[in-house]
Amino acid sequence: MKPLDENIETASDGENGSSFTHSEKIADNQKFNVEVLKAVKDGDTLNFTIKSLKGDNEEALSLQRFYEDFEWLHHCLTTQNDTSGLIVPPLPVKPEIDAKSAENKSRRQLGSDTNILIGDEFQKECQNVEKYLRLMLSHDVFQKDQQLIKFLSEVELTQDVDEYFQKTRDWANNYTALMKETSENYNKMVYAQYRLAGHHCHFSTTLNQTGLYKDVETIKTNRIMACFSLSLDDYKHELEVLANKDEQTLGFLLELYARYMDSVKEMLFRRTCLLVDFENANRLLEKAKPPKKQQAEEKKESSCKAFESCSEVAQNELKSFIRQRLTDSQEGFISFAETQIKTARNTYALLAKHVRVIKEIN
Repeated sequence: MKPLDENIETASDGENGSSFTHSEKIADNQKFNVEVLKAVKDGDTLNFTIKSLKGDNEEALSLQRFYEDFEWLHHCLTTQNDTSGLIVPPLPVKPEIDAKSAENKSRRQLGSDTNILIGDEFQKECQNVEKYLRLMLSHDVFQKDQQLIKFLSEVELTQDVDEYFQKTRDWANNYTALMKETSENYNKMVYAQYRLAGHHCHFSTTLNQTGLYKDVETIKTNRIMACFSLSLDDYKHELEVLANKDEQTLGFLLELYARYMDSVKEMLFRRTCLLVDFENANRLLEKAKPPKKQQAEEKKESSCKAFESCSEVAQNELKSFIRQRLTDSQEGFISFAETQIKTARNTYALLAKHVRVIKEIN
Protein backbone atom coordinates (compact mmCIF):
# COMPACT_ATOMS: atom_id res chain seq x y z
CA MET A 1 0.00 0.00 0.00
CA LYS A 2 1.28 3.46 -0.90
CA PRO A 3 1.70 6.07 1.83
CA LEU A 4 -1.29 8.37 2.23
CA ASP A 5 0.59 11.48 1.17
CA GLU A 6 1.48 9.89 -2.18
CA ASN A 7 -2.21 9.54 -3.04
CA ILE A 8 -3.02 13.18 -2.31
CA GLU A 9 -2.65 15.73 -5.06
CA THR A 10 -0.99 18.95 -4.00
CA ALA A 11 -1.55 22.37 -5.45
CA SER A 12 -0.23 25.83 -4.84
CA ASP A 13 -2.15 29.05 -4.86
CA GLY A 14 -0.55 30.04 -8.14
CA GLU A 15 1.75 28.73 -10.82
CA ASN A 16 4.81 29.73 -8.83
CA GLY A 17 3.38 28.70 -5.46
CA SER A 18 2.49 32.27 -4.58
CA SER A 19 0.63 32.74 -1.32
CA PHE A 20 -2.87 34.17 -0.86
CA THR A 21 -3.14 37.92 -1.29
CA HIS A 22 -5.85 40.23 0.05
CA SER A 23 -7.17 41.14 -3.43
CA GLU A 24 -7.04 37.76 -5.19
CA LYS A 25 -10.03 36.70 -7.27
CA ILE A 26 -11.93 33.50 -6.52
CA ALA A 27 -12.49 30.73 -9.04
CA ASP A 28 -14.76 31.26 -12.01
CA ASN A 29 -17.26 28.60 -10.89
CA GLN A 30 -18.11 30.48 -7.69
CA LYS A 31 -21.09 32.81 -7.42
CA PHE A 32 -19.50 35.55 -5.36
CA ASN A 33 -16.43 37.73 -5.24
CA VAL A 34 -15.82 38.84 -1.67
CA GLU A 35 -13.36 41.23 -0.10
CA VAL A 36 -13.16 42.32 3.53
CA LEU A 37 -12.30 46.01 3.37
CA LYS A 38 -11.87 46.90 7.04
CA ALA A 39 -12.78 46.04 10.61
CA VAL A 40 -13.82 48.53 13.28
CA LYS A 41 -13.96 47.93 17.02
CA ASP A 42 -17.54 48.07 18.29
CA GLY A 43 -17.67 47.45 22.01
CA ASP A 44 -16.24 44.00 22.70
CA THR A 45 -16.50 42.79 19.11
CA LEU A 46 -15.43 43.71 15.58
CA ASN A 47 -17.65 45.07 12.83
CA PHE A 48 -16.39 43.93 9.42
CA THR A 49 -17.14 45.78 6.18
CA ILE A 50 -17.49 43.25 3.35
CA LYS A 51 -17.63 44.00 -0.36
CA SER A 52 -19.73 41.30 -2.02
CA LEU A 53 -20.20 40.97 -5.79
CA LYS A 54 -22.56 38.32 -7.14
CA GLY A 55 -21.71 37.35 -10.71
CA ASP A 56 -19.90 39.65 -13.11
CA ASN A 57 -22.54 42.21 -14.04
CA GLU A 58 -24.20 43.14 -10.76
CA GLU A 59 -23.41 46.06 -8.50
CA ALA A 60 -21.27 45.24 -5.48
CA LEU A 61 -22.90 45.30 -2.05
CA SER A 62 -21.33 46.77 1.08
CA LEU A 63 -22.26 44.57 4.03
CA GLN A 64 -21.75 45.08 7.76
CA ARG A 65 -21.16 41.88 9.69
CA PHE A 66 -20.15 41.36 13.32
CA TYR A 67 -17.95 38.48 14.39
CA GLU A 68 -21.00 36.87 16.05
CA ASP A 69 -22.66 36.79 12.62
CA PHE A 70 -19.83 34.58 11.39
CA GLU A 71 -20.31 32.28 14.39
CA TRP A 72 -23.98 31.97 13.47
CA LEU A 73 -23.14 31.31 9.81
CA HIS A 74 -20.62 28.62 10.73
CA HIS A 75 -23.18 26.93 12.96
CA CYS A 76 -25.73 26.92 10.15
CA LEU A 77 -23.27 25.55 7.60
CA THR A 78 -22.08 22.74 9.87
CA THR A 79 -25.49 21.70 11.22
CA GLN A 80 -27.62 21.98 8.08
CA ASN A 81 -25.24 20.00 5.87
CA ASP A 82 -24.00 16.44 6.19
CA THR A 83 -20.39 17.01 7.20
CA SER A 84 -19.46 13.32 7.32
CA GLY A 85 -16.15 13.00 5.50
CA LEU A 86 -15.91 16.76 4.88
CA ILE A 87 -12.97 18.92 5.91
CA VAL A 88 -14.76 22.01 7.18
CA PRO A 89 -12.86 25.31 6.78
CA PRO A 90 -12.16 26.53 10.33
CA LEU A 91 -13.88 29.58 11.73
CA PRO A 92 -11.31 32.28 12.63
CA VAL A 93 -10.66 32.63 16.34
CA LYS A 94 -12.60 35.43 18.01
CA PRO A 95 -10.36 38.52 18.11
CA GLU A 96 -9.20 39.72 21.51
CA ILE A 97 -9.70 43.45 21.40
CA ASP A 98 -9.99 44.49 25.05
CA ALA A 99 -7.30 46.66 26.65
CA LYS A 100 -5.78 43.81 28.67
CA SER A 101 -5.35 41.63 25.57
CA ALA A 102 -3.78 44.55 23.68
CA GLU A 103 -1.32 45.07 26.54
CA ASN A 104 -0.39 41.36 26.64
CA LYS A 105 0.03 41.29 22.86
CA SER A 106 2.33 44.31 22.95
CA ARG A 107 4.48 42.75 25.66
CA ARG A 108 4.73 39.47 23.77
CA GLN A 109 5.91 41.25 20.64
CA LEU A 110 7.94 44.14 22.10
CA GLY A 111 9.16 42.68 25.39
CA SER A 112 7.79 42.46 28.92
CA ASP A 113 9.18 45.88 29.94
CA THR A 114 7.58 47.89 27.15
CA ASN A 115 5.13 50.71 27.84
CA ILE A 116 4.11 50.96 24.19
CA LEU A 117 0.79 49.57 23.00
CA ILE A 118 0.48 48.22 19.47
CA GLY A 119 -2.30 49.99 17.59
CA ASP A 120 -5.53 48.30 16.52
CA GLU A 121 -5.18 47.70 12.79
CA PHE A 122 -7.09 44.39 12.50
CA GLN A 123 -5.49 43.57 9.13
CA LYS A 124 -4.90 39.98 10.22
CA GLU A 125 -8.52 39.60 11.34
CA CYS A 126 -9.74 40.94 7.98
CA GLN A 127 -7.52 38.50 6.12
CA ASN A 128 -8.69 35.57 8.26
CA VAL A 129 -12.38 36.35 7.73
CA GLU A 130 -11.93 36.93 4.00
CA LYS A 131 -10.08 33.67 3.55
CA TYR A 132 -12.75 31.84 5.54
CA LEU A 133 -15.48 33.14 3.22
CA ARG A 134 -13.46 32.26 0.12
CA LEU A 135 -12.84 28.73 1.38
CA MET A 136 -16.54 28.24 2.03
CA LEU A 137 -17.40 29.62 -1.41
CA SER A 138 -14.92 27.29 -3.09
CA HIS A 139 -16.23 24.21 -1.27
CA ASP A 140 -18.41 21.90 -3.38
CA VAL A 141 -20.97 21.46 -0.59
CA PHE A 142 -21.00 24.72 1.36
CA GLN A 143 -21.07 27.06 -1.65
CA LYS A 144 -24.62 25.86 -2.41
CA ASP A 145 -25.95 26.57 1.08
CA GLN A 146 -28.74 29.16 1.13
CA GLN A 147 -27.58 30.66 4.43
CA LEU A 148 -24.19 31.47 2.91
CA ILE A 149 -25.86 32.99 -0.14
CA LYS A 150 -28.13 35.15 2.04
CA PHE A 151 -25.19 36.10 4.23
CA LEU A 152 -23.41 37.60 1.22
CA SER A 153 -26.39 38.98 -0.70
CA GLU A 154 -28.69 40.58 1.90
CA VAL A 155 -27.73 43.86 3.54
CA GLU A 156 -29.79 43.09 6.65
CA LEU A 157 -29.67 39.60 8.09
CA THR A 158 -32.94 37.83 8.82
CA GLN A 159 -34.82 39.40 11.70
CA ASP A 160 -36.28 37.31 14.49
CA VAL A 161 -39.88 36.18 14.00
CA ASP A 162 -40.63 37.37 17.55
CA GLU A 163 -40.30 41.13 18.04
CA TYR A 164 -39.60 40.67 21.76
CA PHE A 165 -36.56 38.49 21.09
CA GLN A 166 -35.34 40.72 18.27
CA LYS A 167 -35.37 43.72 20.60
CA THR A 168 -33.73 41.62 23.30
CA ARG A 169 -30.95 40.59 20.92
CA ASP A 170 -30.30 44.22 19.98
CA TRP A 171 -30.35 45.24 23.64
CA ALA A 172 -28.01 42.41 24.64
CA ASN A 173 -25.44 43.35 21.99
CA ASN A 174 -25.40 47.02 23.01
CA TYR A 175 -25.63 46.45 26.76
CA THR A 176 -22.83 43.86 26.77
CA ALA A 177 -20.44 46.27 25.08
CA LEU A 178 -21.36 49.10 27.46
CA MET A 179 -21.13 46.88 30.54
CA LYS A 180 -17.67 45.59 29.61
CA GLU A 181 -16.45 49.10 28.84
CA THR A 182 -17.82 50.38 32.16
CA SER A 183 -16.22 47.51 34.09
CA GLU A 184 -12.89 48.10 32.36
CA ASN A 185 -12.90 51.85 33.06
CA TYR A 186 -13.99 51.30 36.66
CA ASN A 187 -11.09 48.91 37.23
CA LYS A 188 -8.73 51.53 35.81
CA MET A 189 -9.98 53.96 38.45
CA VAL A 190 -9.46 51.38 41.23
CA TYR A 191 -5.93 50.63 40.03
CA ALA A 192 -5.22 54.37 39.97
CA GLN A 193 -6.29 54.56 43.62
CA TYR A 194 -3.84 51.79 44.52
CA ARG A 195 -1.05 53.61 42.65
CA LEU A 196 -1.92 56.86 44.42
CA ALA A 197 -1.70 55.06 47.77
CA GLY A 198 1.75 53.82 46.83
CA HIS A 199 2.89 57.33 45.94
CA HIS A 200 1.71 58.59 49.34
CA CYS A 201 3.87 55.90 50.95
CA HIS A 202 6.96 57.13 49.04
CA PHE A 203 6.16 60.74 49.95
CA SER A 204 5.76 59.81 53.62
CA THR A 205 9.15 58.07 53.66
CA THR A 206 10.82 61.08 52.05
CA LEU A 207 9.45 63.47 54.68
CA ASN A 208 11.24 61.53 57.40
CA GLN A 209 14.61 62.21 55.75
CA THR A 210 14.93 65.75 57.11
CA GLY A 211 17.90 67.76 58.42
CA LEU A 212 20.11 66.59 61.28
CA TYR A 213 20.60 70.02 62.89
CA LYS A 214 19.54 70.28 66.52
CA ASP A 215 18.54 73.93 66.64
CA VAL A 216 15.03 74.83 67.79
CA GLU A 217 13.59 75.60 64.36
CA THR A 218 14.94 72.38 62.83
CA ILE A 219 13.56 70.28 65.67
CA LYS A 220 10.19 71.99 65.28
CA THR A 221 10.23 71.43 61.51
CA ASN A 222 11.16 67.78 61.95
CA ARG A 223 8.24 67.26 64.35
CA ILE A 224 5.86 68.85 61.84
CA MET A 225 7.26 66.73 59.01
CA ALA A 226 6.97 63.58 61.14
CA CYS A 227 3.35 64.39 61.91
CA PHE A 228 2.67 65.13 58.26
CA SER A 229 4.33 61.82 57.37
CA LEU A 230 2.04 59.95 59.76
CA SER A 231 -0.98 61.68 58.23
CA LEU A 232 0.12 60.53 54.77
CA ASP A 233 0.50 56.97 56.07
CA ASP A 234 -3.03 57.08 57.46
CA TYR A 235 -4.36 58.57 54.23
CA LYS A 236 -2.54 55.88 52.25
CA HIS A 237 -4.19 53.22 54.40
CA GLU A 238 -7.64 54.74 53.86
CA LEU A 239 -7.04 54.91 50.10
CA GLU A 240 -6.21 51.21 50.07
CA VAL A 241 -9.34 50.45 52.11
CA LEU A 242 -11.41 52.55 49.70
CA ALA A 243 -9.97 50.82 46.62
CA ASN A 244 -10.52 47.41 48.20
CA LYS A 245 -14.14 48.23 49.04
CA ASP A 246 -14.68 49.62 45.54
CA GLU A 247 -13.54 46.29 44.12
CA GLN A 248 -15.80 44.32 46.45
CA THR A 249 -18.93 46.38 45.78
CA LEU A 250 -19.43 48.04 42.42
CA GLY A 251 -16.37 46.46 40.82
CA PHE A 252 -17.62 42.96 41.62
CA LEU A 253 -21.10 43.80 40.33
CA LEU A 254 -19.88 45.24 37.02
CA GLU A 255 -17.52 42.35 36.34
CA LEU A 256 -20.19 39.77 37.21
CA TYR A 257 -22.80 41.22 34.86
CA ALA A 258 -20.30 41.82 32.08
CA ARG A 259 -19.74 38.05 32.11
CA TYR A 260 -23.43 37.37 32.72
CA MET A 261 -24.34 39.25 29.54
CA ASP A 262 -22.11 36.89 27.56
CA SER A 263 -24.29 34.05 28.86
CA VAL A 264 -27.41 35.94 27.76
CA LYS A 265 -26.00 36.37 24.25
CA GLU A 266 -25.05 32.69 24.10
CA MET A 267 -28.59 31.70 25.08
CA LEU A 268 -30.09 33.96 22.41
CA PHE A 269 -27.63 32.53 19.88
CA ARG A 270 -28.72 28.96 20.68
CA ARG A 271 -32.36 29.99 20.27
CA THR A 272 -31.58 31.61 16.91
CA CYS A 273 -29.94 28.37 15.79
CA LEU A 274 -33.13 26.49 16.69
CA LEU A 275 -35.11 29.07 14.72
CA VAL A 276 -32.91 28.45 11.67
CA ASP A 277 -33.38 24.69 12.07
CA PHE A 278 -37.15 25.17 12.21
CA GLU A 279 -37.20 27.36 9.09
CA ASN A 280 -35.07 24.86 7.21
CA ALA A 281 -37.39 22.03 8.26
CA ASN A 282 -40.32 24.02 6.83
CA ARG A 283 -38.53 24.46 3.51
CA LEU A 284 -37.60 20.78 3.37
CA LEU A 285 -41.22 19.82 4.01
CA GLU A 286 -42.40 22.03 1.14
CA LYS A 287 -39.92 20.40 -1.24
CA ALA A 288 -40.24 16.84 0.10
CA LYS A 289 -41.41 14.13 -2.26
CA PRO A 290 -44.22 11.76 -1.15
CA PRO A 291 -41.88 8.97 0.08
CA LYS A 292 -40.08 11.42 2.39
CA LYS A 293 -43.10 13.53 3.33
CA GLN A 294 -43.68 11.83 6.69
CA GLN A 295 -40.01 12.07 7.65
CA ALA A 296 -40.01 15.77 6.77
CA GLU A 297 -43.17 16.36 8.83
CA GLU A 298 -41.62 14.63 11.84
CA LYS A 299 -38.52 16.76 11.44
CA LYS A 300 -40.63 19.91 11.29
CA GLU A 301 -42.63 18.94 14.38
CA SER A 302 -39.54 18.13 16.42
CA SER A 303 -37.84 21.37 15.30
CA CYS A 304 -40.96 23.39 16.10
CA LYS A 305 -41.28 21.78 19.52
CA ALA A 306 -37.62 22.43 20.36
CA PHE A 307 -37.85 26.06 19.21
CA GLU A 308 -41.09 26.83 21.05
CA SER A 309 -39.84 25.14 24.22
CA CYS A 310 -36.60 27.12 24.09
CA SER A 311 -38.50 30.38 23.47
CA GLU A 312 -40.80 29.80 26.43
CA VAL A 313 -37.96 28.98 28.81
CA ALA A 314 -35.85 31.85 27.45
CA GLN A 315 -38.60 34.41 27.98
CA ASN A 316 -39.04 33.36 31.62
CA GLU A 317 -35.27 33.32 32.13
CA LEU A 318 -34.89 36.81 30.70
CA LYS A 319 -37.59 38.23 32.96
CA SER A 320 -35.99 36.57 35.98
CA PHE A 321 -32.54 37.77 34.91
CA ILE A 322 -33.67 41.38 34.51
CA ARG A 323 -35.34 41.36 37.95
CA GLN A 324 -32.22 39.89 39.52
CA ARG A 325 -30.00 42.41 37.71
CA LEU A 326 -32.03 45.34 39.02
CA THR A 327 -32.01 43.95 42.57
CA ASP A 328 -28.27 43.30 42.52
CA SER A 329 -27.60 46.72 40.98
CA GLN A 330 -29.59 48.46 43.70
CA GLU A 331 -27.77 46.55 46.45
CA GLY A 332 -24.41 47.15 44.77
CA PHE A 333 -24.90 50.90 44.47
CA ILE A 334 -26.14 51.16 48.06
CA SER A 335 -23.10 49.23 49.35
CA PHE A 336 -20.81 51.37 47.21
CA ALA A 337 -22.32 54.61 48.55
CA GLU A 338 -22.20 53.39 52.16
CA THR A 339 -18.51 52.43 51.95
CA GLN A 340 -17.69 55.75 50.29
CA ILE A 341 -19.36 57.67 53.13
CA LYS A 342 -17.84 55.51 55.87
CA THR A 343 -14.32 55.71 54.43
CA ALA A 344 -14.62 59.47 53.87
CA ARG A 345 -15.66 60.00 57.51
CA ASN A 346 -12.79 57.86 58.80
CA THR A 347 -10.32 59.72 56.59
CA TYR A 348 -11.64 63.09 57.74
CA ALA A 349 -11.35 62.10 61.41
CA LEU A 350 -7.74 60.90 61.00
CA LEU A 351 -6.63 63.97 59.05
CA ALA A 352 -8.39 66.32 61.48
CA LYS A 353 -6.49 64.71 64.36
CA HIS A 354 -3.15 65.29 62.59
CA VAL A 355 -4.07 68.89 61.80
CA ARG A 356 -4.73 69.54 65.50
CA VAL A 357 -1.33 68.05 66.42
CA ILE A 358 0.46 70.24 63.86
CA LYS A 359 -1.33 73.35 65.17
CA GLU A 360 -0.25 72.48 68.71
CA ILE A 361 3.39 72.23 67.54
CA ASN A 362 3.15 75.71 66.03
